[in-house]
Amino acid sequence: AIGGIVRDELGKPIEDVAVGVYYRTDDPDAAENVRVDIMIDNIIETDIRTNAAGRWTFDKMPGNIEKNELRIFLVHPDYMSDQLRPGHIPLPLMQQPSIESLRDLSAVMVMKQGLKVTGKVTDQAGKPIAGAKIYDTEDYWWGSTKPFATTDTRGQFQANTNPATATWTVQAPGYAPDLRVVSIKAGMRPVAFRLEPGRMIEGKVTDQAGQPVEGARVGAETWRNNNRRLHLEAKTDAQGHFKITDAPADELTFDIYKQGFMMLENCQMKPGKDKFNITLRPTLKVRGTVLDAQTGQAISKFTVTNGFDHEDGRAPQWEKHEVQTFTGGQYEKEYMQEIFTYRIRIDAEGYQSAVSECIRPSGIPDSLIVFDFKLDKAAALTGTVLTPGGRPLPDADVVVATHRLQISNGKVNSRSSEENRILQTDANGCFRFEPPVSPYAVIVLSEQGFARFAPHEFKASQTISLSPWGRIEGTLRIGPQPGADRLVAFLHESRSQMEQPRTSFHYETRTDENGHFAFTRVFPGE
Repeated sequence: AIGGIVRDELGKPIEDVAVGVYYRTDDPDAAENVRVDIMIDNIIETDIRTNAAGRWTFDKMPGNIEKNELRIFLVHPDYMSDQLRPGHIPLPLMQQPSIESLRDLSAVMVMKQGLKVTGKVTDQAGKPIAGAKIYDTEDYWWGSTKPFATTDTRGQFQANTNPATATWTVQAPGYAPDLRVVSIKAGMRPVAFRLEPGRMIEGKVTDQAGQPVEGARVGAETWRNNNRRLHLEAKTDAQGHFKITDAPADELTFDIYKQGFMMLENCQMKPGKDKFNITLRPTLKVRGTVLDAQTGQAISKFTVTNGFDHEDGRAPQWEKHEVQTFTGGQYEKEYMQEIFTYRIRIDAEGYQSAVSECIRPSGIPDSLIVFDFKLDKAAALTGTVLTPGGRPLPDADVVVATHRLQISNGKVNSRSSEENRILQTDANGCFRFEPPVSPYAVIVLSEQGFARFAPHEFKASQTISLSPWGRIEGTLRIGPQPGADRLVAFLHESRSQMEQPRTSFHYETRTDENGHFAFTRVFPGE
């Protein structure tokens, strides 16, 4: 069990606070090396609430959770609350208690009084509109955003929120929506919305043969330079017809999608007398063979990884959670979005990986293209790591980085270690690896020093001599007193390397009783 008490700034307990518990862990059902955010009690649907004494408990907590993997979120209509939305887990607003205090149920969390905002929604004649919904976040295809306020029978609403500049969208049945950027601050006047009558957008969706497409989803995407702010959508009927009611008078864009067809994105439509005729093309299928380059025989088992190519010199973004395994020397992939440029990577044990040319669905008129691959046998690379003094260095960490790499206090952090390959040098300072086909970097980290090599640099000289670490130290004072036991952090300047994964550096430590701090294992530079 974990738990504690929620109080206000005066120390009074707060009743009926919704408490959400989140943590990060390995998921045995997820793809290999994927870390996932687990919502063991989702704040949006939680049944954990504080009692009259402000106390809450949760008795389903795994026993091996670390403090930096646990997040507690609090929501109450009269206090500044965490703002969560589907698929997005931000840092908690309230200061997080220690894992020890949560486990002995003594944790104390403080919620600050928020700002009460009020408003009214009427029609053009000033008549109040009941049941109007006010939204302040973007909508997402995997989960609908809930309104933060709804008008009563007098058309009035109120909510408790944080000081900020917010984008509000108001929608009500029978009326056109409105969008307003609101500056939320103390003493602000009530916000007034006057809604116009709703307009209608009609059309028909067909395939390339002119046949109606039933069940296609037509959903609002962009309006007034904002994405996914409108809850407007429809599905086509058996004749392919759709009808969007309660639309605004001005132009907006829609995404139109049906399984088996390419998604039509950013389709511009505006209410009027004309009906829209929309044609969907089939999804693009990419298939081919995967053969041994020397024998011409089919490779019995291999994987296909989809990647996004930004076409700006960066390494492709490989989607590791979408890796597919094929057998018998044949594969097939299907694409449903035209706006991206893709690449396919083929991996097989004992072979060098291979990557396709860029696949641009928007420029391919056909629904099927063929990419055949011939894989060469893998040839491993070897290297030797030397100390700054020129001696072979055993047990050094050698990172073959193919994904974004974050180095914390001179060491690879846990998530980066799962996404990239980490080797250790042997007693003679040697290491060996099969080079990936995707852009990579070789980074060596040790107590003795560090090194970073691009692939062409490493192949030119496979002896790596480490450079010594830098160091930063100093003293923190708060006024004349030493700043004892305070967190001090800095970010190393980080630049993207063309055709290499991005490497970022983060350092943090705590001051001692005299306010002294020191960072070791620092990459020299700006």
